[in-house]
Amino acid sequence: MRLGGVAIHPGSPEGLAAFGALADAHGISAIVAPAGLDRMEAEIAAAWGDAVRAAGLVIGEAGFWENLQVQDATLAEDRLARLRRTLRNADIMGCRSVAILPGTHHPSDKSFAADRFNRSAAGRDAVLATIRAALDGFEPRHTRLGMEPYAANFFYHPEAVLDFLEEVDDPRFGLHLDFANMLTVETFFDSGAQIDRWMPELASHAVSCHLKDLTWPASPLGLAFAEVDLGCGEIDLGAYLGAIDTLLPPDMTVFCEHFPTDQDYFRNFALAHEIAAARGLAFLARQNPEGDA
Repeated sequence: MRLGGVAIHPGSPEGLAAFGALADAHGISAIVAPAGLDRMEAEIAAAWGDAVRAAGLVIGEAGFWENLQVQDATLAEDRLARLRRTLRNADIMGCRSVAILPGTHHPSDKSFAADRFNRSAAGRDAVLATIRAALDGFEPRHTRLGMEPYAANFFYHPEAVLDFLEEVDDPRFGLHLDFANMLTVETFFDSGAQIDRWMPELASHAVSCHLKDLTWPASPLGLAFAEVDLGCGEIDLGAYLGAIDTLLPPDMTVFCEHFPTDQDYFRNFALAHEIAAARGLAFLARQNPEGDA
């Protein structure tokens, strides 16, 4: 496993030298792709990839978080075209995956917003059509398109996720694995059993992983989970990391996310190492330019 943080990034190829020392200090060896892949020239993407590899790091994922099911036909066409350019440049760069959400018809145009459409059979069919259009003619060497589970849409419960992955049935497409996003009010306090039950089936589809912990705060409404420091919530992260280590390739990327400051990320990197070590596991170190750990 390779640990990283979605907001912990060198910023530019020139920043990679200093970033290497930070990566070594916190035991991380994965980064996300730089922003703007849909606008990047192919030569710049290639140079980024070369510089990252020379620094002994892996680019695990890029995010394309715009709403792909927007009802405005012109916007939808533009976003699909930019997703296709993102996939192209990610592959040139050597980035392993591009992550999307299914999308929505919600008037906010926020891809994570719930509405009837994105939980319906018609919504599911529309997402399937979008994925097939995005992948049409794409011949990757490195990159897979991955969709992240989210409670606002049909791609949520493990059964439904697997059913959709099997229907797409395309080696260029997989699961952006965030098990925390797949827990429900029924399974929230039973995450270890859920991980044991579903990870053997989900793992073969994973393109990259997220690592986070959740609590269920006291609220008169009782409708929301909340993200907390790793090990401070209800998710059995030891079981999750154990499944990733056992079932996925040895250099699978695992990213912390959603923390507000660098120091929050650094604290949670340390917690991730502690949780892994308690299971007899370790994250892979960055390789220096000579190839030695």
